Amino acid sequence: KKKLAFGLHEGLAQTLVMIKMRIERKLAQFAASKVPERRAPDESLASIVPLLQSAIEDVQSIATGLRPSSLDELGLLPTIDWFCREFERLHPAIGVPDEISLQEKDVPAPLRIVIYRIIESAFTNIARYENTDQIELALRLKDGAITLAIDDAPQDTRYAATRNRNTDADLQGRFGEAQQRTTLSGGSFRIARGEAGGVRLRASWAV
Repeated sequence: KKKLAFGLHEGLAQTLVMIKMRIERKLAQFAASKVPERRAPDESLASIVPLLQSAIEDVQSIATGLRPSSLDELGLLPTIDWFCREFERLHPAIGVPDEISLQEKDVPAPLRIVIYRIIESAFTNIARYENTDQIELALRLKDGAITLAIDDAPQDTRYAATRNRNTDADLQGRFGEAQQRTTLSGGSFRIARGEAGGVRLRASWAV
């Protein structure tokens, strides 16, 4: 996925950008010449530019979906921080306090995309199906294991009514993607409801 995302972003997307730039340059030349006979190709080429721009945006979106570029450029921890701030912007009614007590070097490179995708899918799932005003995130290294904890921890008691809404089996089905990513990467996974009715997700990996 890393290689494919890099190829899409640095290969195909850049090729499309170059084609777009050359067409725009040619259009500028046509406009400067003011030759009536060139009006038809001018209009034909102009119609291609927005199509190329749309294709460039689609390729970049696919590449980011495969692997966020910030994971390689900045690292996992800054990417998690960006995601939390972006999540709060998109969901202003939900706060995201986080506690990260490890360093970038503590997380094996292959595990970084796994952790990021688990956070992404869990937050999306909670925002869609749970009634909450806070999601707590913790990433720790203790006793030779990395632990990711995500708690849907409503601060308003009105949100605690979800406590008996789902069985553990229902939750495991809803969070199946996070569980699969954890187990396939050699980790252990638990999901249940806490005392306040919110979701409690735990994923851990021995390192």
